[in-house]
Amino acid sequence: MLIRNKDERKQEVKIIINSLTNLKLTQIYKPVKELFILLKNYVDNEKSIKIHIPFTEINKTIIGFLPIEKERKCYLKLENNKRL
Repeated sequence: MLIRNKDERKQEVKIIINSLTNLKLTQIYKPVKELFILLKNYVDNEKSIKIHIPFTEINKTIIGFLPIEKERKCYLKLENNKRL
């Protein structure tokens, strides 16, 4: 099993931050601040991180997974909250 080094984890995080910026989702939103804390932990520590952050301001949830294994893909998505 090959592990992403710190530079590779930084590169994955940079891609995510660029996508958030393109969507105009910045740290003015509390859920995005929480996400940035998780992204920093991912870069600094050799641990995979599962993401599930409610984003009620836009009726979505931030879902994702940041694996340290190279053979697994990092992903992050905004999932619609189900209405009852």
